[in-house]
Amino acid sequence: MLAIAASDPREQIQWILRGLDMVHADPSQKRWLAALYNNLGESYAKAGEYQAALEAFAKLGDDLYALKDQSRMLRLLGRPGHALSVIEPLIKDRKAPDGWISAEYAECLAAVGNKIEAQRYAAEGYALLKDDAWLKQNDPAMMERLKSLANEA
Repeated sequence: MLAIAASDPREQIQWILRGLDMVHADPSQKRWLAALYNNLGESYAKAGEYQAALEAFAKLGDDLYALKDQSRMLRLLGRPGHALSVIEPLIKDRKAPDGWISAEYAECLAAVGNKIEAQRYAAEGYALLKDDAWLKQNDPAMMERLKSLANEA
């Protein structure tokens, strides 16, 4: 909880790493690993350390959102083709649309130059996420980017 309370991502990282050390010292606490690795990935991403974030998200395995975050980090590392290969199966295998997955897929498509398909998935992602209170408060830039991608052709 101290990591979440810290405003500086580097301070968050230090607290999370301490938490991971504690969990590794006491395997009965392993239930905390997923939350710690997810938070570590997000903190590294906020600090602009995308490779470290990718490694943290990879420790979460093949969870839907862990893969979405791995795709995001690959894209931010300038590897949009690889990012697309991670996110695309999530789109093809989905049972129902998911705004977060659609949004990342749109970003990857745009990054590889497929503007028409990017527009389609950005519109889908925007429609599904536009009323998300957390997103409005914490990442309004993402919503503006989705809205912009949805209107490009």
